[in-house]
Amino acid sequence: MEDRKFYTDWHDLRDDGSIVLYKRIDRKKPKFIARIKIPEHRDYIVKSTKTADLSDARRIAERMYYDYETRVRDDLPMSNYTFGRLFREFEPRYLRQHENTKHSPDYIKGNLDTIRRHFLEYAEKTLVTEINERFIEDYFDWRMKRGVKTPTGSTFHHERTILNHIFKFAVREGHLNVQPSISIPQSKSKPRPDISLSDYRKIVKSMKRELDSSVDERIRRSRLYSHMYFLVLANTGIRKGEIAKVKWKDIQPAKDLDGKSTVIIAVSGKTGSRWVVANPSTVDYLQRLHEQRTKELNGEKPSKNELVFCKPNGNPIGEMRKPFERLLEQSGTLYVDGEKRTIYSLRHTYITMRLSHGASIYFLAMNCGTSVEMIEKYY
Repeated sequence: MEDRKFYTDWHDLRDDGSIVLYKRIDRKKPKFIARIKIPEHRDYIVKSTKTADLSDARRIAERMYYDYETRVRDDLPMSNYTFGRLFREFEPRYLRQHENTKHSPDYIKGNLDTIRRHFLEYAEKTLVTEINERFIEDYFDWRMKRGVKTPTGSTFHHERTILNHIFKFAVREGHLNVQPSISIPQSKSKPRPDISLSDYRKIVKSMKRELDSSVDERIRRSRLYSHMYFLVLANTGIRKGEIAKVKWKDIQPAKDLDGKSTVIIAVSGKTGSRWVVANPSTVDYLQRLHEQRTKELNGEKPSKNELVFCKPNGNPIGEMRKPFERLLEQSGTLYVDGEKRTIYSLRHTYITMRLSHGASIYFLAMNCGTSVEMIEKYY
């Protein structure tokens, strides 16, 4: 007796199990799935009919049976369904499923772009039924060799997660009987270099010298905003994509875990929305920006809906990579152990310094929009 607790509308069309139609109960709008058993073929063929109408599903399932029977007889592949076709069908479903989730649109789009740049290029014309554990191992070997830099373990882990979503979709739609197991290459996780306390002090001193040497108000303004941008990131752990969207209305006064006056900042990024508890020094950095902006607006305070980090005309500021590298070059801190620091080093610096001062790893995971596992792995 078959266990049908997950199925409904079960129909054995020939009373011999060769063509069975059913619907899954876990679908909001279930459509008939055909389960076909061809003599001399050891596995069931499970495929969606893409219709909820029983009479239409019957006709489609019968056609499927004769098509697969011919393939078995002529020793042809059981499917001409390629990974490229699977990805094209998966993509809009994945986008719809994440429209109202905690993940940002940029994060979801980035996941799809990762597959498009790599696995799709490698496997676009490959039949889905030919993608197995060995195929995926070969793919990761190719992936390791194709770029200038070897991908990190974190990159491979993330890519495996997205591929699992795709192959789970393939099983649900009846294009695969079993979801392939994905083993990723062993790669040592290596975080971006942080900034030591001594180097941090050098950078702050360099900021003062750079600001004092400004030849006009335009340059002074540009340097002030870039300096405060770096200091806020280093004292909050906020990602650069998150800080770019922060408005004055997103900042509220608060107390930190030690009872000191500080601010909390509402951010939205790849892991959704959250409140970030800033280090107390962040209050001073934001106050300097507020005073600068009030001066630019002829004494009128900036609107609550205005971006904190904006150009004089109120538009978002641009990429800060070059000002960051210039500042670190001037202070002799751009490289550490032969590795170049990046803006992301500021987030790493925040986490490292907070851990060294005894902050709870659970608090940091929540504050930084990451997991305890990732902090334990990298820090």
